[in-house]
Amino acid sequence: MKRATCSTLLGARFMPAATFLTLIRVLCVAVVATLTCLAAAAPQVKTLTVSPTSVAGGARSTATVLLTSPAGGGGLVVNIASDNAAATVPGPTVTVASGHSSTTFIVSTTAVATDQAAHLSASGGGGSANATLTVLSPTVASVTFNPSTVQGTVSSTGTVTLSSNAPTGGITANLTSDSAYATPAASTTIAAGAHTATFHVNTSAVATNSVANITATLTSNGNAKSGALNVNAPAMSAFTLTPSSVTGGSNSTAAVTLSSPAPTGGTEIDFTSDQAYASIPASMVISAGAKSGSVLVTTSRVSTTGTANIKATVGPGGQAGSITKQLTVVAPALVGLTLTPTAVTGGANNSRGTVQISSPAPPGGLTIATASDSTFATVTGTMTVAAGAVSGTFTVTTSGVATNSTANISVTLNGNTMSQPLTVNAAVINTTTVSFPSVIGGSLILGSVTINGSAPPGGGTVTLSLTGGTTFASVQATAVIPAQTRRVNFIIPTTNVLTTQSTTLTATYNGNSLTAGFSVTPGCPSFRSTAMASGIGGGPGSAHIPVSSIYYAAGTAAIDSDAVAIDSNHNVYVGTDTGVVALTGGTVTWSFATGNAVYSSPTLGNNNMVYVGCDDGFVYGLNMTTGALVWSFATGDSVESSPLIGADGTVYVGSFDGNLYALDGATGAEIWHFATGGPIYSSASMDTNGTIYIGSGDGGIYAINGDGSSKWTYFTGDSIVSAPAIGSDGSIFVGSTDSDLYVFNSDGTFRGAFDTGGPIYSSPAVDASGNVYFCSYDNFVYAIDGATGNSLWKFTTKGPIYSSPAIGSDGMLYVASTDGKLYALKSSDGFKVWSQTMPDAVYASPVVDASGNVFFGINSDIYEVSPF
Repeated sequence: MKRATCSTLLGARFMPAATFLTLIRVLCVAVVATLTCLAAAAPQVKTLTVSPTSVAGGARSTATVLLTSPAGGGGLVVNIASDNAAATVPGPTVTVASGHSSTTFIVSTTAVATDQAAHLSASGGGGSANATLTVLSPTVASVTFNPSTVQGTVSSTGTVTLSSNAPTGGITANLTSDSAYATPAASTTIAAGAHTATFHVNTSAVATNSVANITATLTSNGNAKSGALNVNAPAMSAFTLTPSSVTGGSNSTAAVTLSSPAPTGGTEIDFTSDQAYASIPASMVISAGAKSGSVLVTTSRVSTTGTANIKATVGPGGQAGSITKQLTVVAPALVGLTLTPTAVTGGANNSRGTVQISSPAPPGGLTIATASDSTFATVTGTMTVAAGAVSGTFTVTTSGVATNSTANISVTLNGNTMSQPLTVNAAVINTTTVSFPSVIGGSLILGSVTINGSAPPGGGTVTLSLTGGTTFASVQATAVIPAQTRRVNFIIPTTNVLTTQSTTLTATYNGNSLTAGFSVTPGCPSFRSTAMASGIGGGPGSAHIPVSSIYYAAGTAAIDSDAVAIDSNHNVYVGTDTGVVALTGGTVTWSFATGNAVYSSPTLGNNNMVYVGCDDGFVYGLNMTTGALVWSFATGDSVESSPLIGADGTVYVGSFDGNLYALDGATGAEIWHFATGGPIYSSASMDTNGTIYIGSGDGGIYAINGDGSSKWTYFTGDSIVSAPAIGSDGSIFVGSTDSDLYVFNSDGTFRGAFDTGGPIYSSPAVDASGNVYFCSYDNFVYAIDGATGNSLWKFTTKGPIYSSPAIGSDGMLYVASTDGKLYALKSSDGFKVWSQTMPDAVYASPVVDASGNVFFGINSDIYEVSPF
């Protein structure tokens, strides 16, 4: 066989020598590099770390072994050890798993008396590493006392708390005090494995309240901490005068008892008396170790019974407290008491008391104490019998009671008391009245009840009811006459009626009843139909497209009022470019010229008055029959707000000058004004409690009390043009030009906002079910549930809507739009019953009369849309 050669092995039998040598060199370099890499890849221990690096004895730390490279197959066994028994490792070795570069193990420690350093080691694979773990000894965490405040001589229990458990053999804490009046035990030992120990502290009496600082020092490492124990001086626990009432010239014993024994040197008690006829020593000393002492109070003879205030004070500056007791020094006796008359009506009549004494009063007169056992019959507290007289009088003032009652009136002289009964009868109803015997439906009536005496504390409850028809008027079930007054007023809201209706108000108080009747006539007295701006009014509409006609053509004068007003005789009132006109059957019955355009909607009073605002800055009060000016009131700017008439006839109207004015309806005199932060475009509304609501150009909705004071305010995101509407439950609904309809409770609680797609200039309408209807500049008519704010339906027109919706008696909803149409919608679901095309865009708000006719203005004309 032929022996192989390098050339044959390389497959290059005829390779040149130089090439062959080059290949040999390359192979040798590769072999060396491979052997070097294989040698470098062998793993070994690189580092050993612990976390945390120091722990309290008994706690644990985690040690981590890190290799230079991942362990090979079968892992790498690492030897571990600790040189201190205070820190132990879990065994002699740990294994780094195959493919891993590190592993951890737990180092357990035991409690130590002093700080210890444990040196840990790890080795394997030819490498090693070390780490140090410090094992901390306990320190004093706190020194506390229970109780933390004691009277001198009373002991307390102290507690030393360590930061960690004590080691084997326990730890001793030496105890010291910086005060001689608080002495702790010399030391206390915290048992092995425990971290608290208690000790006893004895205290001694002190003259002033003091603080003792008690320090616990550990004998093992010298660590120390202090705690404070309050040691108080004796306080006065009792002060008595025995007897507490003496005849002038007799003595009384003043005795003082301390809460703890007096300290060395005793405790000084200082005394004062505020009367010269009761004298007491300035001071006394309660002996050291004693708890009580006494002195005599000497009195002199007096002509009148008097009371001396005797005051005892303990400690420097009275720091340990003082107590005042009264000593009565008695004068002569009573012989008689009479009351005239013996029965009166509470709050309406008083009684006169006459006192007789046993002998003439001394010089200066004789003062006698008077008293009553009842709050409804009061006396001044004293009366005087003149010098030399044997009798005197005093007044018993009575106040209202809920039921017939008896008061015992007494007089006291020198401890002798005499009394007589006085019968105080409850008041009965005196008058029941209403502010107007006849009103246009939608107006407010002020009811009033008076009684012949005063109402009792807590007020007197009057029961109210309406008979002969309550669908068109409502009254609260009860009204409360304020305590110690004789009258209560309440508001009776009315609704629009189709024919004149009558009812009787009955008021009952203490079993007595009186009545007052009134009638409600058809009409639409104001913008939004009612004082609550509900938008409800008028008769039923038509299910078919109605007939429209021009009711009144103003010629060159534009119809400016947002809405007309209609009285009970079907007369129509409206504002124009030049003033106010009254119409009967479309014919002008009178006109009144103003200094500028009238955008305000007229409001009809129940006193034959028409009220309207004007851009000339005036509010006008006109005679409803003749149009004659009764009064005018100048504001600071244009008035486009429609007046609101309160139940008592007060007129409320807003101005561009930012003020809401309250004016006397008969004279126009200002009663008050309320300033907002912007011009007022909105018209006001009023709830049955007499609260007025108004929106402002500053974005605020203001709730104002009847006296002109602020009740609450809420700011929306932009100006308010919309008139607030009030639901039957008192909820307030108002639109803002920030595109939201806001809902509030009567107390101002914000309930939510309903967002639309455009500014809201329209005023909402609220039906009897609490559903709310309103329009937006986004072309939509919206219906929402007033209680929840949930959407019920929405209806789109073809133009922005400025007009406010009106609701007929049959629930028909009327809306006018700038798309030139009047819409009749079912309020239940928004279904369009019909629409009527008008000659131009409609900005005005529709008003529905008792016959179901719809009135609204376009340009220079008033249109009437009749259902038949």
